[in-house]
Amino acid sequence: MAQMTFQFDPAPNYSGENFIIADSNRTAYDAVYAWPDWPVPAVILMGPKGVGKTHLLNLWRVHSKASQCRVSDLRDDFNPTRYALQPVALDDADQVTGQIGRERALLHLYNLAMQNKQTILLTATSYPQQWGLLLPDLASRLRSAMVIEVSEPNENLMRQLYAKLFTDRQLQVPASVIDWLLAHIERSALAAQQAAAAIDQTALELQKPITVWLARKALDFTIEDSE
Repeated sequence: MAQMTFQFDPAPNYSGENFIIADSNRTAYDAVYAWPDWPVPAVILMGPKGVGKTHLLNLWRVHSKASQCRVSDLRDDFNPTRYALQPVALDDADQVTGQIGRERALLHLYNLAMQNKQTILLTATSYPQQWGLLLPDLASRLRSAMVIEVSEPNENLMRQLYAKLFTDRQLQVPASVIDWLLAHIERSALAAQQAAAAIDQTALELQKPITVWLARKALDFTIEDSE
């Protein structure tokens, strides 16, 4: 009987010890712990998917004892008063764009936070001016927020990120494999996450240790591609 293999992705660990600080995210990290001494009541962490915005949001939520609001909570029947007395954290805020009910709910949430002298931290993949919001009032409010960019990691951070991703999966990976990945895979956090998942799955299916050969096979590189 053929052996069945199952891959289990590790649950995200949003602890402070698990966050890798580098030049690409230091300003955002410092802003998280500068709270409540922010110069503005609303801050947006902006950057591509996978660079640690959600991790930073969760660090701030713990630090500030903020309420967690989700985009899925922002509906026509949304009641912002439940968030009236605490700071508010909202991940993927740009996903409200083009849905008038969600935009209106976010506007109510934002206005109530300002009215109650509370703070709000949002994440997004672009500047508010680029979201294409339907509500001019919401667009105006968000333009007044401070935007802090979280950029793609540099080589040193990528090396640490690969080591962390494989450690989280309880995988022993030689330095030569990480060297190969740095030379051949797009240097982004999302690409690193996808590569680690593919290598983990291939190692499990083949029941083989992780080598450059296995990494190349997992990521569909030919011999010529790798040279």
